[in-house]
Amino acid sequence: MHETLELPQQSVRSIDHRWVRIRPPLVVVGGELRLEDLDLAWSPSLRFYEAVMQLKSKCGILLIDDFGRQRIDARELLNRWIVPMEYHIDYLTLQTGQKICVPVRNLLMFATNLDPKDVTDPAFLRRMGYRLNLTSPTPEQYCAIFRRYAERYGILVEDSLLQNLMDRYQRERRKLRCSEPRDLIERMRDFSRYYNRPMEITPQTLDVAWRGFFGSI
Repeated sequence: MHETLELPQQSVRSIDHRWVRIRPPLVVVGGELRLEDLDLAWSPSLRFYEAVMQLKSKCGILLIDDFGRQRIDARELLNRWIVPMEYHIDYLTLQTGQKICVPVRNLLMFATNLDPKDVTDPAFLRRMGYRLNLTSPTPEQYCAIFRRYAERYGILVEDSLLQNLMDRYQRERRKLRCSEPRDLIERMRDFSRYYNRPMEITPQTLDVAWRGFFGSI
């Protein structure tokens, strides 16, 4: 999970070679997360432990997506994180039953579309520190997201296409979602790859993506 960054040649001599400069990792887990996934997993045949996600995301971001939809109770999962969040350490169990203490230095993030009152409590919220409520974007924000995502593929989006897209949302009475520009563009990309064509964002390809994503006529 930790990608090495190449250093300029002139700075190589000045660093401690016991350390490696890395790109901060991003580890994302979702509804598949189990409580046992937060402890060491011992492989008897290979005779080694697989690192837990707290260590895989060290010095980076650990994102627990779809929080509250795991197969374990949300409060049970929160209780497991209280010590790492409060003291930045965690206790892991070896196969012998011995406990070891490891540092936890990452940015822990929870994302959910459920009511926070249903999946958390005041004690945990105090330790969380920052909370951000993401509501539906404005038309201007939606269009900006759409343009930025299209630029990843080197495509400039015409104003008329975005206006037609906004009109379609209004006509079908759909709420704008921040994730939907990505979803629509990726379907246009799939459409182009299927027919072995250069990727295009046109009214025709957008119509195919829209009907495939929303199931509307």
